[in-house]
Amino acid sequence: MEWNNHNYARTTEMREKYIPFANVDKFLELKPDDNLLDVGPGDGFYALTLVKEVPRGTVTAMDLNEYSVNEIKKGKEAGNIKNLVVSQMDICTVTDFSHYSKVFFSNVFHDLKCRDKILDRMISTFRDKTRIIFIEFKKESAIGPPANIKISQQELKDTMKRHGFSFVKEEELTEHYMQMYTI
Repeated sequence: MEWNNHNYARTTEMREKYIPFANVDKFLELKPDDNLLDVGPGDGFYALTLVKEVPRGTVTAMDLNEYSVNEIKKGKEAGNIKNLVVSQMDICTVTDFSHYSKVFFSNVFHDLKCRDKILDRMISTFRDKTRIIFIEFKKESAIGPPANIKISQQELKDTMKRHGFSFVKEEELTEHYMQMYTI
């Protein structure tokens, strides 16, 4: 997908309609000193919003796309945000996740070709109680990518179990689901 011409206004509209922020915020269970990695943050909504919840921690917005990174940097500067790190990097090349207490994938994980590789790297470098949080399209949802690209709730559970992660909780939304795992 070409993200330089991506319609972020449409993304915002869909997020507000189908993924209520209050639900996400509560589900994440952020603590003031958490270090959150937001993988593939797109327009940066979550990264730019969640920094307020971690005043003694950090949020790292990691995206390979230059346009996305530049937009988030503009938001960081406009908001004079000190605890937001903006990184133009491919998640598939990250080898150490020990700095993060939470890793957040919102409608991103299904697009990654390196899922197994990064899950193996995460399980080997996470500290105790580190959490991975996913928001994904339900397999049967009429919105989002084609069904063959979507990951069903059970498929994600099976993948995470195969890599040694423990299921913590799940919440269903209208067209999406959220799941949390730990080591």
